[in-house]
Amino acid sequence: MFIRLFLLFTLLPALELSLLIAIGSRVGVLPTLALILLAGVAGASLARREGMRVWLSVNRELSAGRMPAGELMEAFLVLIAGVLLVTPGVITDLLGVALLIPPVRRIVSAFVMHRLAAAVAAGHVQVVHAGAAVSTPHPNVVDLRPDEYRVH
Repeated sequence: MFIRLFLLFTLLPALELSLLIAIGSRVGVLPTLALILLAGVAGASLARREGMRVWLSVNRELSAGRMPAGELMEAFLVLIAGVLLVTPGVITDLLGVALLIPPVRRIVSAFVMHRLAAAVAAGHVQVVHAGAAVSTPHPNVVDLRPDEYRVH
């Protein structure tokens, strides 16, 4: 996990910076800055539109009495897309735009949910909700019961 975070916060910015420098050397500083600003504004607008669409889908599922698990995952991915789009850089912008395309988002959502289900089945992740008893407390499980919050 540490290696992944290290790469995310060191390698990705280095790649973004080198790509922006390469683009800036070809088209100039002002067009590169305009590209960054335009991508941020357009991305925020797209993320807002898709976020509203997904939010309506969540509400529709809740109104029908169904758990909106897939819709909540899509909402989370739209949030990630928005963060990626307002982060300056070409790679993050491309990833953010990709997550705003509904078919791509559904594929990523299915992949993430599959990985999460596999982690739960393997015992790497435990899901505990209010009122549920934990038979063998795990050091990383937070037990949430009404009026009590304690970490085992």
